[in-house]
Amino acid sequence: MKKLILSAGVLVLVVAAPGWSQVSGTVYEGLTCLSNSTCNADTAGSHVTGAPSAQFTVSGINFDSNTTGYDVDTFLNIPDSSFTNEINGFSPTGTADNTYYVFTGSIYLNAGVNNFTAGHDDGLNLSLDGGIGTVLDQPNPTGFVSTPFSITAPSAGNYNYTLEYDECCGAPAILQWAYTNGLPVGSVPEPGSLVLLGTLVGLTLFARRRLIS
Repeated sequence: MKKLILSAGVLVLVVAAPGWSQVSGTVYEGLTCLSNSTCNADTAGSHVTGAPSAQFTVSGINFDSNTTGYDVDTFLNIPDSSFTNEINGFSPTGTADNTYYVFTGSIYLNAGVNNFTAGHDDGLNLSLDGGIGTVLDQPNPTGFVSTPFSITAPSAGNYNYTLEYDECCGAPAILQWAYTNGLPVGSVPEPGSLVLLGTLVGLTLFARRRLIS
């Protein structure tokens, strides 16, 4: 009986621990303002008329058309069936050129400075809630740039983020957001979660060993 109660308690703790979640996204095709430089990642949203072309989910922010392809579906590396709420003549096999993406999700941050790296071609804007605001703003067309940056959190916990990205002016299309160990944000348990989960597993094994003995 003691073993069953202990196991249930550990499961509750694991569920309550800081975790990881899928990344939700919306895509807008055919924004000509991107190609004629009258909008960028900061302002493309104000040029959108109507609803998004489509919505989707991905398991991590790590996209590179050099290795997957320059269509919308191959750039995001997801099957066509993954897109939902398709309107305005959306084509998953359409070109990634002149497209605008908004990615949303949550990320666990330690209190204080949290270090990351972002790679992009073309522009991006990354902001978080909880009083943090914009942490990276490089909205204009560019060749590939890899930028180390940090997010300073007022306290440890989960924070919602919005990542806006625009692709224009021809291939390639690249968007990558990673921890300093190279793991893409959104694709795996976050570092703080892994430490806590490992601690819980260790405590469970220790407690079971004590019960057996």
